[in-house]
Amino acid sequence: MKRVVKIAILLAVMSGIFAVGGCSKGEKSEGETSPAQSTQSAPAQGNYTPAPDFALPDLDGKTVKLSNFRGKVIILDFWATWCRPCVMEIPSFVKLQKKYKDDLVVIGVDLDTKRSVDYIKNFADKHDMNYTIVLGIADPSVIQKYGNIRSIPTTFFIDRNGYIREKFVGVHPYEAIEEVVKKLVEEKSAI
Repeated sequence: MKRVVKIAILLAVMSGIFAVGGCSKGEKSEGETSPAQSTQSAPAQGNYTPAPDFALPDLDGKTVKLSNFRGKVIILDFWATWCRPCVMEIPSFVKLQKKYKDDLVVIGVDLDTKRSVDYIKNFADKHDMNYTIVLGIADPSVIQKYGNIRSIPTTFFIDRNGYIREKFVGVHPYEAIEEVVKKLVEEKSAI
């Protein structure tokens, strides 16, 4: 009987981890995950939600404002160095930043609370992160502005006019991410 209970608990825990495909804030994911379902963050018919602006320091202490990138497609990824699914997506963001460099800006909002800036810089160098990293813990209200993020990675796709067009929770394959980016890059800006 105890063995059956242990197996049931193990299956419940595993299904929770695999269904979300991400890390809960403050917890480490120890296993591989499968892609999570994407959810539209805005209603249909073009009534999209404006992306909340923020001003956060980057790894060199310079202030980065989301609004400074109006006119570009933005991938806004909430992540942490300890989150395996987050790390699994880094190569996709690196590749997309290179491929769409004229039209795309990738911003990683780091949510590490126990890592130094030097640690995060070294991590970014080790993973060849060619995109902007900002420190989300400098202003925790940013997490609330984006829907009180509870699981990472959580990635927002923002169009050239500053509207959230798509939201992914959990790890996704390169092809799924590029499909959204390509669609937004091909759209014309109203600016």
